[in-house]
Amino acid sequence: AMLRVACVLSAKKRRHLDFDQLVNEAVKYGLELRVVTLNETLEDQGSFDVVLHKLTDTIALANDGCHAAQQELHQLQAYRKRHPTVGLIDNLTSVGVLLDRGLTYSLAASMATAKQDGAPKQDLACKQIILSSFESPQEHETELQTPPFLVVKDAAAAVAALTTPSCELHYPVLCKSIVAHGSSQAHHMAIVFEATGLKDVTYPCVLQQFINHDAVVFKIFVIGEDISVVKRPSIRNLDAATQPQTIFFDSHKVSKADSASHLNKAGAHQDSDVELDIDGLRSSVLRLRQQLDLDLFGIDVVVSCDDSAAYIVDINYFPGYNGVAGFHSSLLKLLASRAQQAASADV
Repeated sequence: AMLRVACVLSAKKRRHLDFDQLVNEAVKYGLELRVVTLNETLEDQGSFDVVLHKLTDTIALANDGCHAAQQELHQLQAYRKRHPTVGLIDNLTSVGVLLDRGLTYSLAASMATAKQDGAPKQDLACKQIILSSFESPQEHETELQTPPFLVVKDAAAAVAALTTPSCELHYPVLCKSIVAHGSSQAHHMAIVFEATGLKDVTYPCVLQQFINHDAVVFKIFVIGEDISVVKRPSIRNLDAATQPQTIFFDSHKVSKADSASHLNKAGAHQDSDVELDIDGLRSSVLRLRQQLDLDLFGIDVVVSCDDSAAYIVDINYFPGYNGVAGFHSSLLKLLASRAQQAASADV
């Protein structure tokens, strides 16, 4: 018998996933994909082995007090209680963490420090991003680090923090909304170069150290155990001394494959010879996956011009996976393994 997947996905998300094609390919994996709604009980829509969702906007709305969104989440939670063996990709609580940039960065930072405290201090060479010229990348494990960050409630707190001598942050800083999904505001960001610029930013927000990274961002895409890296354009190098004016931008517009914003550096991601060694990063990424308790997420990583360290600048739930070779088969493989676990647990 076919294993059944309930898909709670917006029309827009289905379009991005090339959903009809996914449905056709799913048959080879013994899967039947069905679009469902949380406006009625799932039992009325079929019997399922796994639920696949992208409910980030719904969770954000529910957190904001929207009754309809709360009802939808309740519908799914109640279904899970009635059918505890049914798989869920991904756990709502875990997805909720990624909606809060402050929580997300804390989690990523604690993972990086736990690893460093537990391990003998390595020399710097091991921390360098391994360029592909190394013959045996297995020996060199690249650690993912997190830039210094602070959650601040208003401009006064931001100014005070940045003028404290012990503060790890220095200009330029990136200012991002705490909420990472659910509105266009989530992708509106600012780069601030001096104290007066902190007055123009919307609070509360997260201040994150801006790291010069040669206008290239690496999107690390995780689908269960499958990991791939796609190189995209990003913000060009900036210098607080020569650029006093705050820069406002939409993060979605500066890192698409064809981005040509004034903040990008034309052709940088095609010309750049900086590479991320995915084998060296694999154990770090899988550790993060365990910590986050998620199967579908993307990590934005930049490589610092200063010390060649790899920094996590954002983590997104169930991203677009554009440019990932074999995305459909990776996703279907994951769904099939979850569905089989559920079906065998149900016996």
